[in-house]
Amino acid sequence: MSLQSKVDDLKRVLNAATARLNHLDTESKQAIEKEICILHGSLKKAAGDTVKLITQSKKGRNLLLFRTEQSVTTKISNQLSMVIQSLDVSIASSDRLLGLSMHHVKEVEDFKNEYIHPTKQKVKITVAQVEQKKAAANTELTQKRTEARNAANEFKKATDELRSKQAELASNKSRLEDKQQEVRWAEEEREEYEAEAENLREQARAAERRAESLRSRAVWTTVLTLGLGVGFAIADLVDASSLESNASDYSSRASDSASKASDLRSTCYSIERQISSLEMESRSLESQKSSLEWRKANHQREVSNLESRVSALDREVTSANSLTYDLRSVDRGTEELAETTRLLQQSLTQLKADISGCLDTLTEQRDFGLLTARKANKAYISNEKRLRILESAGDILPQIQSSQKLLPGAPKSSRGKK
Repeated sequence: MSLQSKVDDLKRVLNAATARLNHLDTESKQAIEKEICILHGSLKKAAGDTVKLITQSKKGRNLLLFRTEQSVTTKISNQLSMVIQSLDVSIASSDRLLGLSMHHVKEVEDFKNEYIHPTKQKVKITVAQVEQKKAAANTELTQKRTEARNAANEFKKATDELRSKQAELASNKSRLEDKQQEVRWAEEEREEYEAEAENLREQARAAERRAESLRSRAVWTTVLTLGLGVGFAIADLVDASSLESNASDYSSRASDSASKASDLRSTCYSIERQISSLEMESRSLESQKSSLEWRKANHQREVSNLESRVSALDREVTSANSLTYDLRSVDRGTEELAETTRLLQQSLTQLKADISGCLDTLTEQRDFGLLTARKANKAYISNEKRLRILESAGDILPQIQSSQKLLPGAPKSSRGKK
C-alpha cells in the first residue's frame, strides 16, 4: 500500500471523525439545551414562588384576634409547598442534566479512544514515513546532481581535449603538407643538380677527347704546329678539369638535396605517424565524448525524474502535514467539547448544592408545630413562625437567582422585592 493511499485513507478517517464529532456536539447540545430550558423554567418558577411566599409571609397578624388569620396561614403553607415543589423539580432537572453531561463525557472519551488515539499514532507513523521517503529522495537527488555535474565536467574536459587534438591534428596536417612541398622542391632541386652535373661531365668528356686528338696529331706536325696543339690540348684539359670540378660540385649539391629530401621524407613519415596517432586519439575521444554526452543526458534525465519525485513527495508531505493539522483540529474540538461539558458539570454540581441548601432550609420551615392557638380544631401560624419563614424565603431567593446565572444562556434577572 503506497504512502499516498495511507494518507488518503487517514483523511477519510479524519473526515468521518469530524462528522462524528459534529454529530456528538449537535446531539449533546440539543439534549442539554432542552434540559437547560426545563431547569431555567423550574428555577424561574421557584424564584417567582419564593417572591410570592415572601409577599404572603409579610402579611401581619389580625390585631383584634391577636393571631394570624387562617387564610394567611393556608396561603403561606400552600406557597411554601409550591416553592419546595419547584425546587424539587429543579433538583430533578439538574440530576438529569448531570446524567446527560456524564453520558456525553463518556461518549467523548469513547470517541477519543476509538478515533483520536489510534489515528494520532497512524498519522505520526505515516508522516514519519513520508518525511523519511522525502529525505531519501533528497539524498539520492543530491547524489545524482553531483554525478550529473561530474559527467558534465568530464564531457567538457573531453570536448576541450578533442578540440585540442583536432587543432593539433590540423596543425600537423598543415606541417605535413609544407614538408611534402619541401620534399618535392628538394627532389626537383636534386634532379636539376644531377642534370647539370651530367651536362658538365659530358662537356668534360668532350674536352678530354679533343685534347687526346690534339696530342695525337701533334706528333706529325711541325714544332710550331706542335706547340700550338699542345697549348690547345692543355687548355682543353684545364677546361675539362674545371668542368669535372663543377660537375663534382653539382653532384655534391644533388647529394645534399637527396639527403635533405630523405630527411624531409623521414620528417613526413614521423608527421604522418603523429597524424595517424592523433586521428586514432581523436576517434577515441569522439567515442568517449559520445559516451560522456549520453551519460550526461542520462544523468540529467535521472535528475529531472528525481526532481519530479521530490516535488510529488513535497505534495505528499504537505498532504501528510495537513493530516496533522486536521487531527489537531479534531483533537482540539474534542477537548473543547469535553471541557465545556466539564464546566457545565461543575456549574450543575454547584447549582444542585445551592438548590439543595435552599430546599433543606425551607423543609425545616414546613412543620407548623409552633402554633399560637387552636379554635374549632383549626391551627393558626404563629407570628414567630411566619417571620422565620419570611427570613428563610428572603435568604433563598438570592441563591435561586444566583443558581440561574450558573446555567449557560442564563437571562439577566432582577432580584425580587422582599
